[in-house]
Amino acid sequence: MQGRRHPRSDFDPGLAFAQLLPSPWSETNTVLCAGGWEGYTSPAVRRMLLDPSSPLVLAGNLGAMDEGGRGAAIELGDGGPSFVERVRQRVAPPVLEPGTKPVRTAAREPAAQRANRRLSAVCGAVLFFLVAARLSLMWQQSRARRAAFRRERRAGTAGGLL
Repeated sequence: MQGRRHPRSDFDPGLAFAQLLPSPWSETNTVLCAGGWEGYTSPAVRRMLLDPSSPLVLAGNLGAMDEGGRGAAIELGDGGPSFVERVRQRVAPPVLEPGTKPVRTAAREPAAQRANRRLSAVCGAVLFFLVAARLSLMWQQSRARRAAFRRERRAGTAGGLL
């Protein structure tokens, strides 16, 4: 963020970010980029974009908000504390005992693992089917080629040389 490296573990995994950028298509319009650590459809992103109180919390062109509505924002041209400092002060990560994971992440892990296994199985099956189809086509092609060579040899010996 802002040209500096920060470990993701310093922030809440449910944190959502939004940034206003000049539109690459039009000089008069602005583009909003929004998303989070885990995707762009998290509850925090939805709250940031749909909650009427969000503009009061996010006044600036770079902002962050958690699922609880706590947020931090900065106008990128202004001085003062950096965006990361503001996020750390206003949107502190949940306090956990060492070795524990946030509840929402721990609850999602089994479902994510099942989805990953299904996706791996489907990709493996598709790959197996494609390889089997390719081998079958190559086998049929070699059989057709050998049969054509045999027919050509028989036709060549019966007809003689021209």
